[in-house]
Amino acid sequence: MKEPMRSFVMGRVAALAVLVGMGSITGCDDPHLTDGPSTAPSTPPDVEIQLDSRPPVFAASPPPPISGGGLLVTKDGTTAIAGDAARDRLSIIDLEDRRVVETLRLDPGARPGRLVEDSAGNVHVVLTGTDQLLSVDRQGKVLTQHRVCHEPRGVAYVAADDRLILACRNGRVMSLNASGDRIDTIARLQPDLRDVVVVDGQDAPRVFVSRFREASLTEITVDGDVVGATMLPDVELPVPALIGGPAPDSVPPRAVTMAPFVANVAWRTLAVGNQVVVLHQRAMQHPIATHGDEGYGQGCRQIVKSSLSTLGADGVVSTTAGLAMTKLTVDVAVSPDGQWWALADVGASSRDVQVLSGDTAPVEPPDAEAPVAGSGTGAVEIYRTGQFGLSEQPHTDRLCDDGPVETLGTAPGQQVAAVAFNPQRPAQLVALVRQPASLLVKEDLGSAGRVVAIDLGGDDVTDTGHDLFHRVEGALACAHCHPLGTEDGRVWEFQGLGPRRTQSLEVGVEAPFHWDGELNDFEQLMSEVFVRRMHGRPQSDARSGALATWVQSLPVLRSRAAEVDTVDRGRQLFESPALACASCHGGPNFTDGRLHDVGTSDVPLKTPSLLGVSKRLPLMHDGCAATLRARFDAECGGGDLHGLTSELEADDVDALVAYLEML
Repeated sequence: MKEPMRSFVMGRVAALAVLVGMGSITGCDDPHLTDGPSTAPSTPPDVEIQLDSRPPVFAASPPPPISGGGLLVTKDGTTAIAGDAARDRLSIIDLEDRRVVETLRLDPGARPGRLVEDSAGNVHVVLTGTDQLLSVDRQGKVLTQHRVCHEPRGVAYVAADDRLILACRNGRVMSLNASGDRIDTIARLQPDLRDVVVVDGQDAPRVFVSRFREASLTEITVDGDVVGATMLPDVELPVPALIGGPAPDSVPPRAVTMAPFVANVAWRTLAVGNQVVVLHQRAMQHPIATHGDEGYGQGCRQIVKSSLSTLGADGVVSTTAGLAMTKLTVDVAVSPDGQWWALADVGASSRDVQVLSGDTAPVEPPDAEAPVAGSGTGAVEIYRTGQFGLSEQPHTDRLCDDGPVETLGTAPGQQVAAVAFNPQRPAQLVALVRQPASLLVKEDLGSAGRVVAIDLGGDDVTDTGHDLFHRVEGALACAHCHPLGTEDGRVWEFQGLGPRRTQSLEVGVEAPFHWDGELNDFEQLMSEVFVRRMHGRPQSDARSGALATWVQSLPVLRSRAAEVDTVDRGRQLFESPALACASCHGGPNFTDGRLHDVGTSDVPLKTPSLLGVSKRLPLMHDGCAATLRARFDAECGGGDLHGLTSELEADDVDALVAYLEML
């Protein structure tokens, strides 16, 4: 590791990182927007953050990115069903006897996700990695297992018709009866679908489908007709002036300014009565300084925040300004009486609640990846409705919102990836811990009752690279901008660079890094981005290598075969020397990894991979192409410097688009 990594000094911001890491939120005690400087306490000018030199740990099989969800408590309150994507299994747990009834081993790479229960008490779970829907009874007996669509992500149950509706990544919405003997495509929406929920309507059930990166909702009928779309509103939030670069002379150095935050990355969408609740991120749309003390923020001053939005029966969206005390929230649950909200925060770690295994010893994580200091938040943050209700508008004049009224902590280093409430016991909260695999049960929220852990067994999936990707030590986790190991769909405005579209990680990551190719290797990426901009703790060469190894283990999208004349014509055009597309977008990952001037920027840019290109709109480094077709517009696409495409007929462009959609 280079010397700057060994003795990295971040001055005042480093001191704040230490305070937050020790559980203090003193740096956020000035909650209100003012015309003068904030009252945040001064800190020593030079605080050294020690290099993390603990030996890295590698899982036998690299665990997949954390998706959130994957936990269900049955309607009668007696059984929990837990999907374990890291171990490809399904656990059936008796909540009354506190024991595992059955463990179903799934195919490698199955990655169980969302679950839903039907009126007969059977449970249906999407297997995202194998394109299947698995149906089981509450004893763990497999009833059916069907291939349904490309990467199913969401599933809901329509009781009136006794059928299931699935949302798939490729934009298809599927319908099948509970027995699974009839499967139909009822709608074709934009790709990147995430959840599907069914809520009560005046005359008929209302079905809403969310898009993951855009965090939008599309309402359809139970037969697939599109009713309309809802975009979650933008909000303006206060941020320190230094996040956007040096403050003007007329602005005090620690003053705050208002900046727009755009909704994106819908981690979880729930039906709560006749309302729809969305747990999502908000990304700052304001010039961001890549140099200076602030970087991507610190503490509750991040450029990405967690947020909750609710679509009411009247079509009005209410939203929280931002859950400032959370780290990386991936799941949300609402108690049956609507009084409690629980958030699974995989970016946080805590020491505040001892988790008991049965009646005996605490459950301890592997020492190798236990955080050096607690984060000040719990693995599960719990709020009362009075703090942000289904219709309550929160404060938008605070740097730091109020924290949770209660936390369900774990031993240091453990992550809770899913939460659920017992439908029969409103104050009983259940949470799923990744490692060691266990189910936490808190009997009575608001009381001093202990938390009991039910051991689920299974292999140790501790992995240093996976942990570094998801943890928040300073401003952000890698997973904030690369959720599910992909990308957030955002075009960021960087001072001195201009607009830059987040690049995907599922296309085969190779050096040099960034659009400009200014980072020659992973060591430079860690030093510049992870440590300096994100304020993460400097890592040893071995630990940085573990993160690189895990990122490189992410599945690479592969093209899908199709016997379609238009697609074949598009492939021929793409590969023809006359157009020269394949001269840069060649090889198995459809990129040469080099820098080229293609007429879209003042500087040469790195050739992006075209794998999965239709799933990560908008395109180009500045996001100017909202569609694949828009890439061929000369103003956005660079004209004939970017492939000799200006003389193409409309049907030729159609063929090229059809081919690219299959990659």
